[in-house]
Amino acid sequence: MKKTLLFLAVLFAIFILSCDSGNRESEDTVTLQSTGSGSVKTPSMRDITINAGGGTRSAADIMKVVRQRTPGIKHLYSKFLQKKEFEGTVKLKFTIAPGGQIISISTVSSNTGFSEFDSEIKNAVSRWTFSKVKSGNTTVTIPFKFSLN
Repeated sequence: MKKTLLFLAVLFAIFILSCDSGNRESEDTVTLQSTGSGSVKTPSMRDITINAGGGTRSAADIMKVVRQRTPGIKHLYSKFLQKKEFEGTVKLKFTIAPGGQIISISTVSSNTGFSEFDSEIKNAVSRWTFSKVKSGNTTVTIPFKFSLN
């Protein structure tokens, strides 16, 4: 049992190191490459505006979900690139309830020129869930930058 746990710990460490090497632009920014079609820049803490609104949700909690869930929108970008080549930034503003669900979301701005894509990104992000907090809503404004390789 101990050998199995040690083996799993070593595999996990190798995985983390391989994910971390070469993909980092800065401490908290990652560009995810899709297979020859485009990339999505994971927003960094500097890119995101957070208004706690009396809530207790931390920026670190929000960034954890952003880092985990951004690869899902990379898939959407690749899918839409098969229809039309485009790039740009979609900036979303959403409110997270204390229970972790997004209770409102809107597109602040977009320069992709592809409203169907913008809507799909908004729908995908609206399904994200965050950790629960004791009280207060948190409003977040976040840009997602899409670019061709």
